[in-house]
Amino acid sequence: MMANCPVCQTEYIETAVQLCSVCGWDLTPYPLTLGQVPEPFLLKEKAKLAWARKLWAKSLSQQKQLHASQSQLKQLEGEKAQFQGQLAEVLARLDALGQAPSPDVSNALSEMKAQLAEIQGELHVTKQEREHLLNSLSGLLNQSEKAKEERQQLQSQLSKQSQQRETMNRSIVTLESELIYCQYTLKGHSDEVFSVAISPDGKTLASGSVDKTIKLWDLRTGEEIRTLRGHSHYVNSVAISPDGQTLASGSVDKTIKLWDLRTGEEIRTLKGHSYYVISVAISPDGKTLASGSFDKTIKLWNLRTGEEIRTLTGHSSYVFYVAISPDGKTLASGSAYNTIKLWNLRTGEEIRTLTGHSSYVHSVAISPDGQTLASGSVDKTIKLWKLRTGEEIRTLTGHSDCVFSVAISPDGETLASGSLDDTIKLWDLRTGEEIRTLTGHSDGVFSVVISPDGKTLASGSTDKTIKIWRGFY
Repeated sequence: MMANCPVCQTEYIETAVQLCSVCGWDLTPYPLTLGQVPEPFLLKEKAKLAWARKLWAKSLSQQKQLHASQSQLKQLEGEKAQFQGQLAEVLARLDALGQAPSPDVSNALSEMKAQLAEIQGELHVTKQEREHLLNSLSGLLNQSEKAKEERQQLQSQLSKQSQQRETMNRSIVTLESELIYCQYTLKGHSDEVFSVAISPDGKTLASGSVDKTIKLWDLRTGEEIRTLRGHSHYVNSVAISPDGQTLASGSVDKTIKLWDLRTGEEIRTLKGHSYYVISVAISPDGKTLASGSFDKTIKLWNLRTGEEIRTLTGHSSYVFYVAISPDGKTLASGSAYNTIKLWNLRTGEEIRTLTGHSSYVHSVAISPDGQTLASGSVDKTIKLWKLRTGEEIRTLTGHSDCVFSVAISPDGETLASGSLDDTIKLWDLRTGEEIRTLTGHSDGVFSVVISPDGKTLASGSTDKTIKIWRGFY
């Protein structure tokens, strides 16, 4: 890509050069890691650029003067040589004649000598001007070199400050992760807790269990609010609508139930799957419910009316998990065939299949900016993918058993994973580095969720408890 030097406006190819070939201005771009450049540095850079432009304009003016002076000097030297030749010729003829010059000739010779002296004087002045211009240009060049060195020193200092800031940020992340603590352990379920969800206002936690119930908890105090009963088998998954009014639950009894979150009353039961309903998710606009089942299908439902919209087929084995992108356009599903499929939520068309895991994909999550997909697998790994292209970014290893749940923080910086190794791990989503391991559960962690404000993490476990972790970041 072509650009212009900010000082002399000479065109150059970006990234191909570091210094302007004409004026020597440093064209090296600032490091991408700098983020926002400090205001004092910007002001100093702007002042230096303005000074460099004036310097360049003065340099151009003096170069033009020098060129004119050199042309004049050349002309005067030519005239001097011509007059010297004419004078020598006249004097030679007089000597040949052997006579004194007449008064007219003497006057002409005197006039020629005067003109020659005048030319020599002009030559002397012009040479002095030329030397002055050369010295001035040399001084300008020295100033330019000094300014270039100062700018390079400033950039170096800024780069060092950026690196120091990056190190400090990493230290802060580490420090904040060290401050995470388990505030409550919620006990009440009589069997394994398979799923947890937090309401949009961050006040209510819902949990689904093998004991066939859903419990609602006050997230602030850890107190149980009520128990929802209605399913005839395990409750595998719970999800809360964006308006915080409706709770959806999927069960081994092959149904999905919709509940009034405020009152706990059952609104309706959705039937259509021919095998266990393992996962439910609600679109960001609150209009569509998606359900994944062991019948190898995904069904889309109208959340308000409970009517089935369509059935997505394509998986050749159990569908373990479904997630919907923040823009509501894409649905991701993980299956027992080790694959993840991406679907157009509006049309139901399959977009692509992501392969890479060596065992069941038990959980998927999409980052708030809709750019990154995370998947947790029975192969003990987490994979990060580019949602738009399906390209694998990296694989996170560290768990010693199946990864059953993944969740991404609201700021898109942290990934949480729950595993059958009884731990929760926190990862830097950008770098893939492990930040910290949270221990406390006495059995596998089946579900993790992060509150909308990013300050609380909840984990559901096969040890029949839910833990509430504070100081998340």
